[in-house]
Amino acid sequence: MVRMIEDPDTLEEIRDGLILDLNPPPLVGEDGNPTIPDRGDVVFPAHAIWCICEMMLRSDMLLETQNLVAIVINDIMTCVKERKETALGVFWLVNAHEMVNLVTGHYQSIMPAQGARTAAKKTAAAPAPSRAETNVVRKLYADMQDLETRLLGWVVEREQRTVAGLSVAGVLETQDLPGLRSSRGGGAGGGLFGVAAAALGWGGGAATATGTAGADTTAVVAETGLQRLKRHLGGLDGVLRAYHACEEHRAEVLVEMVRVVGVTAFNGIMTKRAFADFRRGCQVQYNVTQLEEWCVKHRVKDAVPYLQRVMQAAKVLTLNKMTPADADAMLELASFLNPNQVRRLLAGYQPNDPDSPMRSEFSAALNYRALATQATDAVLVSLEPRGSAGSVPPHPVPAAVMDAATVLAPGVRGLPRVHALLQHAAAATAAAAGAGADPPKVDPEVAAEKAELEKEVAELGDIPEAEYLDEIYDIIDSVVSRTDDPTLAALTLRTWILGIFFGFLYALVNTLFTFRTNQI
Repeated sequence: MVRMIEDPDTLEEIRDGLILDLNPPPLVGEDGNPTIPDRGDVVFPAHAIWCICEMMLRSDMLLETQNLVAIVINDIMTCVKERKETALGVFWLVNAHEMVNLVTGHYQSIMPAQGARTAAKKTAAAPAPSRAETNVVRKLYADMQDLETRLLGWVVEREQRTVAGLSVAGVLETQDLPGLRSSRGGGAGGGLFGVAAAALGWGGGAATATGTAGADTTAVVAETGLQRLKRHLGGLDGVLRAYHACEEHRAEVLVEMVRVVGVTAFNGIMTKRAFADFRRGCQVQYNVTQLEEWCVKHRVKDAVPYLQRVMQAAKVLTLNKMTPADADAMLELASFLNPNQVRRLLAGYQPNDPDSPMRSEFSAALNYRALATQATDAVLVSLEPRGSAGSVPPHPVPAAVMDAATVLAPGVRGLPRVHALLQHAAAATAAAAGAGADPPKVDPEVAAEKAELEKEVAELGDIPEAEYLDEIYDIIDSVVSRTDDPTLAALTLRTWILGIFFGFLYALVNTLFTFRTNQI
C-alpha cells in the first residue's frame, strides 16, 4: 500500500480525478427542474483526499503528506481561477471547510490532552503521536484554513463585480411606484441598463395572462433592475444552500453582496445629478425597503444596516428645503451622512422642483454648515471589502467521518488506484472498530523498519540514572568550575568605570523624577 501511495500515477490520478477534471454536482436535473445534491456527493473529494492523507500519516510519511496537501491546494486554486465559475468556487469552498474539520478531528483524536472529548475514542494500546506528527497536523490545519480563506475571498470578489453592475439599475433606476415616476435618470424598465440586459438575453420577466374566454395570452413584461438584482442574489443564495455551505459562509457572502449594493447605489446617487429629485427619492426608498425585506426573508438581517446610507440619501431628497431650520433638521435625521455628502447630493437638485422646491436660504445655511468639515469629510464611500470579509468561521465541531459507501462515490469508482486506497482504509477502519476484531494488517516494509529500530534500542540497554547524571555533571565540569577561584581580581578597572558611570546615571534619573507632582 505504501508503494501504491508513492507511485506517481497515483498522484496524477488524485489530481486529475478528484480536482482538475472533476465537475461539481449539477443543480438542474434532466427534466430542467432545480435539484439539491446530497451532501455526500458534494464533500466526497474532501473525505477521499483526507483519507489518503491520514493513511500516509499513519505510515510516517510526514513530508510526503505535506507535499500532497500543497499540490492539492495549488490545483484547487488553479482550477477555480481558470474556470471562473462561482458554483465551482462554492463547491470547493465547502470541501475546504470540510477538510479543515477533518484535520481538526484528527488532531483531537491523537492528542491525549484533549481529555474527555477523545477518551472514548482512544485505547490503552494506542501509540502516542510523535512531536513531528503533531507539528505536521498543525501545519496541515493552517494550510487548509488558508485555502478556505482564499476560496471565500475569491467567491466574494467575483460576485462583487456582478452585483455592483446590477446595483445602480436595481436601486436607482427602477421605478415601481406608478404615481411617482420621474422623467430624469432613466425609466421604469431600467433605462440604458435595461436595454443592454435585454440584448444580452437576461430573461425572467415574462408574465402570462389568461383571457376571460379561457384562451392563454402571453404578455412580455420587461424585468426591472430591482427584480434582476434580487434574482441574482437569490440565485447566489440558492447555490450556497444547494452545495450545503455552512451558515457562516452563506451569511458572510450575502452580507458582503448587500454591502456592495448599498455602497454602489450610494455612490451612484451622489455622482449622478439626474437622480436628485423628489420623486426619485421616493422610488429609491421603496426599492431599498424591498431589499430590506429580502434580507429578512433570507435570514441575513446583519446586512440591513449597509443599506441605511442610501436610504437616508433618498430621504434627504424628500425632506423640506425651505429654511435654515430645515437644514439643521436634515443633518440631524441623516445621521449616516456628513454635511458635505448632503451638500453634494443636493448640488444637482432643481430649486424649482414642483413637488419639493428648494430655497436659497436653505442652500446658504447648508453650505455654511458644510464648510466647517469640508477638509475632513469624504463624499464617496470605498468599495473595498470589509475587515471581516473573507474571514474563516471557527471550527468547533469536527466533521463526521463518512462510511465507505459514501466516500466511495461514483466519481471515485472510476479511479482504480484511489478506489483501492479508500477500500483498504475503509477495511482497516472497520476492522479496528469491530469488537474483538484483529488489528489491521501492517505493511511488511514498515514492520521490518520498526523491528530493526527496536533491535538497535535493545542492544543499547537501559542506562542507570546515576550514570546518566554523572555524565551530565562531567560535561558541565568541563566548561565551568564548581568552586570559586580566590586568586582572581575583583576590583578591576572595568568594575570602577562601569560602577561610577551607572551610579551617576541612576542618581541623575532619580533626581529628575523627584520633580514630578506624583513622585516615582
